[in-house]
Amino acid sequence: MEEPKRAAQGSLFHETLEIKQRRATGSRSICCRLCRCACCEACARRIVQQDEARCSMPLWLYRRPAQCCVAGTCALIFGTLGAFLLTSASNTFEKIIRYDALDSHISFTLDHDLAGPFHLSYEVPSLYVNHKTYVESKDAFVVGGWLMDYQCDGAEQVDHVRSRRCPLGADCSRDSLYALVATTGAFRPCGLVALSMFADTFELVNTDDGTNITMDQRDIALPGDEAIYEGKILKEGSHFTVEGVRSWLKGPLYEHFKVWYRTSPSPTVRNLLATFDG
Repeated sequence: MEEPKRAAQGSLFHETLEIKQRRATGSRSICCRLCRCACCEACARRIVQQDEARCSMPLWLYRRPAQCCVAGTCALIFGTLGAFLLTSASNTFEKIIRYDALDSHISFTLDHDLAGPFHLSYEVPSLYVNHKTYVESKDAFVVGGWLMDYQCDGAEQVDHVRSRRCPLGADCSRDSLYALVATTGAFRPCGLVALSMFADTFELVNTDDGTNITMDQRDIALPGDEAIYEGKILKEGSHFTVEGVRSWLKGPLYEHFKVWYRTSPSPTVRNLLATFDG
């Protein structure tokens, strides 16, 4: 009888040991969970209850006399700067001459002599070239990148240029851009931006002696724009090529194209056309 009792006591001791081990394991897991929750709570407390920012500025600076002195100094500085800018703007002479499609010659007179150089610009109001569809309608090879998806849908062939710039029944002889595209037989660079390019030409004549005023149409684009078209629009003789295709661009029109291809952010377009001396 003693051997079965010993066997039973041994099994009971084994079960008791297993229960204690399970309890110890469970307590360890509970402790780990509690520790993790405590760490998360401590981190959250550090984020929520951050230390106050320390400031070494003296308290007298926050009093009313000091604040009035600082505000007066700022008002004096910005007032002087505003007066300087206003005076500079008022000293700039500007002559605005309006014309429409039926005007070919316009005479104007300057009331007094002015020292150069002069900037000749054109302005087209209410054009709304800042529309997303219009801005993205550019030649992908010329200005494409991984940030913008440019495409020339509906503005990539000679027929597209004719239908938009010179519809049936209209006189196409006065549209110099369409004449260039039709002569070339290809429309590169393409897109609505290129298709709607301002193509008017101007001549300045001194009516006192009948001499022509020489206008400089070089370097009218922003300095950084040259790097955009480098290696993409290549000059070959008197014309340009895009991906081996002859372009409609030629002569000084290329410089005006760079100015126009940088679309205006406002509904009114104002671009530099040329410069000349007084």
